[in-house]
Amino acid sequence: MHFIFDMDGTLLDSAATAGKPVIDALREVKGIEVPHEEVLMHLDGFDYKWFIEPYGLTPEEAADVDRIMRENWWKNKTSHHEPPLFPGTIDLLRTLQESGAELHACSARDVANIDEQMARLGIRQYFGHLMGRTDENRAGVKEKSDVLKYFIPELHLDLDDCVMIGDMPGDIRAGKDAGIKTIGVTYGYAPRWYLAQWEPDLLADTMEELKELLLNMQHQEK
Repeated sequence: MHFIFDMDGTLLDSAATAGKPVIDALREVKGIEVPHEEVLMHLDGFDYKWFIEPYGLTPEEAADVDRIMRENWWKNKTSHHEPPLFPGTIDLLRTLQESGAELHACSARDVANIDEQMARLGIRQYFGHLMGRTDENRAGVKEKSDVLKYFIPELHLDLDDCVMIGDMPGDIRAGKDAGIKTIGVTYGYAPRWYLAQWEPDLLADTMEELKELLLNMQHQEK
């Protein structure tokens, strides 16, 4: 089986700092205070359009929030320590690798950035292909759906053997758009009730439960 992992909120416990740039930007532009949990639930990639409807922003205000959010995010990234792995991540990756599963990562970020981050975290050796933006696909890749649609045929992967694993609706949509199975994890950014609306094939509430689900899929494949 080919298990394709989202990173933030699935492998990385980055929730503590992920929402702050958005909260600060909304406060600066609109003068509103938004709960951290609410921001995380909607922070599905860097698409600023979701700011408009729930918070009554004009398109111009939303663009300002987007700009300030990105500036704040980059400041946080360069001045704070690396977000930690969720407890149990190393055990999950090692166990899956030992079972014969192929592990990959999927992000709308640059592959070089993913590679560097994984090396710093000490998990690069568990992953085969890193799926993200490259010089070859940059023009056509805007979100994770584009990433999967590019890499799955590029790597000659069988759709029936691929599973997308993530904690946000965008991860589930990407997997469904690509025609592969999906698993939603509820210990990340989005709560179970919210993620379930996008109808992933399976849901895992803990890292241990995710490991059991994936090992069962791998053993069934054999």
